Amino acid sequence: MIVTQSNQSDTKIILSPNRSASMRQTQVVIVAVSLFVLMIGVGWSFVGGYLVLPFAGLDVGLFAYFMYKVCNQTYEKQVITIDDHHVLIETGKHCVERTFKLDRPEAFILVAEPEKPTEPIELSLSDSKSRFELGSFLNHSDKAEARLIFKQAGLKEINAKWWKPLSEA
Repeated sequence: MIVTQSNQSDTKIILSPNRSASMRQTQVVIVAVSLFVLMIGVGWSFVGGYLVLPFAGLDVGLFAYFMYKVCNQTYEKQVITIDDHHVLIETGKHCVERTFKLDRPEAFILVAEPEKPTEPIELSLSDSKSRFELGSFLNHSDKAEARLIFKQAGLKEINAKWWKPLSEA
C-alpha cells in the first residue's frame, strides 16, 4: 500500500504491505483454530489415542507461532521524505528502527527489471555511495505505482543494468 502526502516544502511517501487481517483478527483465528484442534486431540485421548494430544499441541504451537510471525511482518513500513536538500528514509515495524539520509541532488531510483514477467521489479534508492532497497514487501502493481510516484517526486531513474557503484567501477 502506498500513501503520498505532499506540501510546499516536501513529499512524504509511505510504503507498507497490504494487510488482510489486523493483529486482533489474527489472535482470534489462532484461538479458534487452537481450541478446535485441542478439542479433537482431547477427544482422541478419551478413546485411547493418547499419542494424538502431544502432536495436537505441537500443531497448535507451530500454527500460532507462524501466524504471529506473518502478521507481525505486515506492520513493516518505510517512510521516504523528499525535500529540496535531502532524501530521508525511515524504516521499522511499530516505531522507527533505522534511518538513512541521502543528498537530494545525488539521489536516484535504481530500477532492476525482472528476468521473467511474473517477477516484480526491484526498486532501490541510491546515491554514489549507498543503496537502499525500497518496498521489498510490495506486490507487482504497488511497485509499479511506487516507481511512478518517485518519478513524479522528481527523482531520476536509472536502469540497474547500466549502473555500477564507484567501488566497483
